[in-house]
Amino acid sequence: MDQSSAHNVLMNRDAGSVLSKILLSIVFVVLLVIAALIPYLVMQRKVDNLNIQILNLKTELAKKAPIPEPTSYEFTSPKGVHMTIYYPTPNSKVSSPVGIIGEVPGNWSFEASFPIKLEDGSGRIIAQTNAHLLGDWMTSQPVPFSSQLIFSTSSKGTGKLVLQKDNPSGLPENEDSVSIPVNFG
Repeated sequence: MDQSSAHNVLMNRDAGSVLSKILLSIVFVVLLVIAALIPYLVMQRKVDNLNIQILNLKTELAKKAPIPEPTSYEFTSPKGVHMTIYYPTPNSKVSSPVGIIGEVPGNWSFEASFPIKLEDGSGRIIAQTNAHLLGDWMTSQPVPFSSQLIFSTSSKGTGKLVLQKDNPSGLPENEDSVSIPVNFG
């Protein structure tokens, strides 16, 4: 075999080696993608099945007893922001733990949460937490939220639940809130 033929054989072998390494890398990447995709697809199937079960349960419950529309109360903040509160209703009796459910404009929160506090009749804060939005917070449209406050059961008389606009800037001109009167009992 002459030198030129030997060179061609070596070049073909090197090209085949490079090609096999590229193919092996592609196969490895495909296997990694499949390995990551399988758990996602399994969990998505479980979520889909649970959603179907929930829908079926709601359908069955609706056949047995119609679900009444929730009572809602509209509030407007001092800055003119409109929100809907489903629970607690104004002047209702609350006890610990109390769930808070409603809708606020998404941009009233920061990173999908905003502060809530419970004050007694003298304005003393007896509990505070954050409400969490259950949707896109980067919108001016109403977004559902929920929260739960745990407080001392020794509270008596009246108080108020205060929903505050999240104000990460700390600037007074960005502050806003809504107060809901409640009774302890």
